Amino acid sequence: MYLDSAIIVKLSVAELDSEFYAALVDGRTDLSASALSLPECRSALARKADGGEISQNEYVEAYEAVGDMLSGHSGIAVMNVENETLVLASTIIEKCRGKAVLRTLDAIHIATCIRAGAYPIVTNDKTMRKAAEVLDVALAPLPTQI
Repeated sequence: MYLDSAIIVKLSVAELDSEFYAALVDGRTDLSASALSLPECRSALARKADGGEISQNEYVEAYEAVGDMLSGHSGIAVMNVENETLVLASTIIEKCRGKAVLRTLDAIHIATCIRAGAYPIVTNDKTMRKAAEVLDVALAPLPTQI
């Protein structure tokens, strides 16, 4: 099971669907994420703190939780971004042209998922989900699909 950065954020701060995703990953021993998730999560949490969605203390605690999740000791395998992953991400962008306009980091996440064989991909990003469908990559359900 591959966790997109946005899902890791949901596991570190209380959002409407955080409980759904926590239950989805609870007890799983096959979780993977990209090393890109650490700076992506920090960016997302900083936006939440700067926008007043979470307090400074919540920001610090959430980022510590993210660090713990991605430390390798929590059961999430952190996949490095290798050249082969970047080449695959470029190929994915091309395959999805006209069907899903992928941002670079989203393509890298999908490529990491594919290279790790870590299915399904857990994301709520509409464009990533559309690209996964185009590529026939298994997707975890969304909260509204349960």
